[in-house]
Amino acid sequence: MARTVLKAVAIWLALAIPAMAITPYDLVTNVRQNQGKVSFQGLRTQKLTRQADSYHAAMRVHYRDAKNLRVIIEDPGKLTNVNLWLKENRASVYFPDENLLFRNDNPSGANEVTATILGEITTNPDLLYRNYMLTVMTPEALQKESLPSAIAGRDCHVLDIIPKGGFYVPGHRYWIAKDNHQIMREDRTWAIGIEPYFQSQYTEFTPTGTLDLEQRVPRDINQIELKTGSRENAFVFYKTIAEAEKAIGGKLATPGNVPPAFVLHGVEVSTFYATQMVLISYTDGLNWLYVRYRPADNLWVTLLAGAFAAKLADKFMELAIQSPYNYYGVAKGEKKEFAVFTYGDLYPEQLQKVGDSMQLQTASR
Repeated sequence: MARTVLKAVAIWLALAIPAMAITPYDLVTNVRQNQGKVSFQGLRTQKLTRQADSYHAAMRVHYRDAKNLRVIIEDPGKLTNVNLWLKENRASVYFPDENLLFRNDNPSGANEVTATILGEITTNPDLLYRNYMLTVMTPEALQKESLPSAIAGRDCHVLDIIPKGGFYVPGHRYWIAKDNHQIMREDRTWAIGIEPYFQSQYTEFTPTGTLDLEQRVPRDINQIELKTGSRENAFVFYKTIAEAEKAIGGKLATPGNVPPAFVLHGVEVSTFYATQMVLISYTDGLNWLYVRYRPADNLWVTLLAGAFAAKLADKFMELAIQSPYNYYGVAKGEKKEFAVFTYGDLYPEQLQKVGDSMQLQTASR
């Protein structure tokens, strides 16, 4: 009799006390712990609004883990069948119309692809929690804003992330699958209550071990091999400025004006036809800032417009337009011999301050 009473009380308590809602911190932890653990095929679509213009893209994704994946662009038409893939974290990009393949033998990953196409909440949770307010939306809040609770047939938690310092950087909203903690959709906005300027989501998502990760290329392909240590063509990622400077045996230029919330994420030093280019990336835990510089009189640009056809330069521009970033460019140096580009999740005015703070001398070349 006593056991029966205890069971009845336990059942009553289970029914009377609502299940504890997941916290945003637990949700971020679940996403990070499950990244790379679910193999899947999917179709990821995105819509980007730039003032009065709207851009649409679609990418077929084959994902085994964070080091082995393939993304095939299906739309827009200018970029159709452009392929990017990672094999043991080594990146390759194939442009079929130009019969051109870039192959990198240095494990460098695909940071910008992860941050823009595949979806990523953070590489640094401490920074995220310091700079942003996180809220898991309730069913009532979703209904009030007429937002879906499921994406591609998967029930989701919806995580709202708002900058504490105001919208000089965008806020993000993520739909995270309840069953496998994958990011199914991402919205970005410059203010509360307005339409997102960027939406990216899976319209198809199938966990599977059957993946098409290999890109078949013609035998007579034009191929640019990026070899570690090569003086001609190379691409290497470094975690710190000091590590990069030690490797190249010289000083790197860095911006004197970086928004206070942003910290260094890493440095990519690339060499194309003996022309050195540098890309420095910063993050505030959620959003990104990139600073790239190179000699303005650049043989690489000449080759793009010549031997590999002007269309390829147009495709690089199309890729930039499809990314959810703002851009700023400026010539630097005593004779304006360097081109500096700043881009990322900031307004153009902030990007201009970053770019203008770069000090480059001929000796830095």
